[in-house]
Amino acid sequence: MKYGFVLFMLITLPCRSQTPAHTETARTPRRLSDSEKTELAACLREIPGRFSIMAIADNREAYTYAQDWREVFVSAGWKFEYQDVPIQTFRISGAKWSGMRVRVHDAASDQGKTQLANDSPEWNFERCVAGKRDIPSGGRIIAYRDQPTDSVSIQVSVQPEQ
Repeated sequence: MKYGFVLFMLITLPCRSQTPAHTETARTPRRLSDSEKTELAACLREIPGRFSIMAIADNREAYTYAQDWREVFVSAGWKFEYQDVPIQTFRISGAKWSGMRVRVHDAASDQGKTQLANDSPEWNFERCVAGKRDIPSGGRIIAYRDQPTDSVSIQVSVQPEQ
């Protein structure tokens, strides 16, 4: 697999930590408030696209947080990438990461540069979450050339340590 320059931008959603979580502790679970959901859905509704959401396997907190994001996209009129599984699960082998990763399409025409297509759903997603310090997660947006256009794919891993 070629990686080249796949990291696009580190958009904080906000990023409290990108280090692996070692143990589950009694932290407050990540949740989007009703007002955050309403605000995000209104913004995302401006340029709808397709979405997929994954949560790390065997982690109720991550799955519940993924459900919050699914609710936002559904409310915004976005279409499921995978109709048969509303929230997929995944496992991490090797180096663990925490927080949330958002995969979007890299529309740059030049090798070594990264760009989101103007007025695309992924561009609008970045615009809607940029600077929102009240979204509870360690997260980042990463652009990949092989990610389908007009779509956003969210992976929710273990809760970042605070």
